[in-house]
Amino acid sequence: MSLWTNVSIGSDSEEETVNFGTTTFPANNGSLFQSYTLAKIEPEGEISEDPHMLASSFSSGQVCVSANSSLIVFTNDTCSELQFTHTFESTINCFTVSSDGLFIIVGVGSEIHCLLQGQLLFSRSVASMVDSDNFIFVKIFIEVTENGVPDVSLVGNSGQIFRLSNTNALSMPMKGDSNESLKQTVDLIQVQLLKKDCCKSEVSCAVILHDCKSERFVLMGDEITVWSKSRTESSYLEPSITRIKAVIPIECVSLLVALCEDGQLLMLCPQTLLLLLLWNKFSVQDMVLLDSPSADDEGTLLLLTQSHEDKISYIQIVTLPGMEIKYKFSVSFPTYLMPLLSSTQEVLYLEGNKTSNTDYISSLHIKTIVESRPIDRYQKLLRRYKFDAAESFAVSFGLDIELVYKERVKYCMGLLQPWTAKAATDESVNFTTFVSYLDKIQDLEFVCEACIKTITGDLTKTQTLLDYASNRLKNTNM
Repeated sequence: MSLWTNVSIGSDSEEETVNFGTTTFPANNGSLFQSYTLAKIEPEGEISEDPHMLASSFSSGQVCVSANSSLIVFTNDTCSELQFTHTFESTINCFTVSSDGLFIIVGVGSEIHCLLQGQLLFSRSVASMVDSDNFIFVKIFIEVTENGVPDVSLVGNSGQIFRLSNTNALSMPMKGDSNESLKQTVDLIQVQLLKKDCCKSEVSCAVILHDCKSERFVLMGDEITVWSKSRTESSYLEPSITRIKAVIPIECVSLLVALCEDGQLLMLCPQTLLLLLLWNKFSVQDMVLLDSPSADDEGTLLLLTQSHEDKISYIQIVTLPGMEIKYKFSVSFPTYLMPLLSSTQEVLYLEGNKTSNTDYISSLHIKTIVESRPIDRYQKLLRRYKFDAAESFAVSFGLDIELVYKERVKYCMGLLQPWTAKAATDESVNFTTFVSYLDKIQDLEFVCEACIKTITGDLTKTQTLLDYASNRLKNTNM
């Protein structure tokens, strides 16, 4: 199993893109999006299979990516600084970060590991508490109680629910105690088994729902199980609904959004778990909540979909709860969305890159999609003297194409100057090109100013330009 610990970061401020390039593409509503690569992760040595990947940004601002047994943590959601990497003995199954960013709790097989600022603080095993050799943790929750103590809950794939006891030690850094005194108390932290078998089938995802002062664990897979301290209820899915692989709670509008393995989206009532809506307009591969709905505004859900017709992968932004498609644009395969728990305004996702000589993913690119105005992109192309690209762009987006001709004229004015290195050999070509672009410009003031200010090494050409400006003025109805 390859270790994915080679990380490349950095940016080129002049190009306003990262070392690995940028992609620009239009959405179906005329908006313009740009995709930037923020960081690249590569394996050490040869690869023999695609990596098992997880990724998320957190309220602390950190971005975490796991590939097989390697955990890569960036300081912030721009991925401009690598905080640390850590490698475990087996594949990482899940992880989460505390709200202050100090602790990361990682599930690896039947073990949980707690990292404090990149250093392993403690490890615990639940192997003796479970009967299955294939046990893994599928979800870890960290919630802070009223007295500031982290409350850590864990869900296993066979329906087990665990909780860490004596987690007061995890709040010690917040109170200013040294890390050394913290380590002296972590031995008190143990794993408690709250429920051994909540359900009969395998669990793939879970959420915690809060109701007044109580909490309910909702476990999903081939069935939906609700567990609380007072009761346990299970219900099997309808025959037309396949296994649920992901779920997002949207408590402010009393909605659970669940994703099935066959690509259908389910809208469920969190109180009764009754199906409110089944959405199968596209085959959904992954989903992320961008903005939670409020009373005054619609929320947005980010979907990775595949068209039934052309089998192309798309990123779509849809409104909640109406599921109206706002934007849609194609992305390469394979792509993996990244849950956004931080305050970032950009969309983050992982893109797997395969080289021509291998069938496996050879690098992971952390990318961001930002919406920009077409005019901004247009002006950027002009500043870089990419005139052909700018002209095509202007046609596509209905922008003022005369700006291209004006910038071409300015560029030719520089080439025509006698002290320019290319002037001696290319002067006739540059002059002809210069005049041809003047012909395309309707702005008479600009044309006349260009003719007057252009300096050439040939008085005949200078007189030609002055005559050109005079004729344009004569032929214009003032």
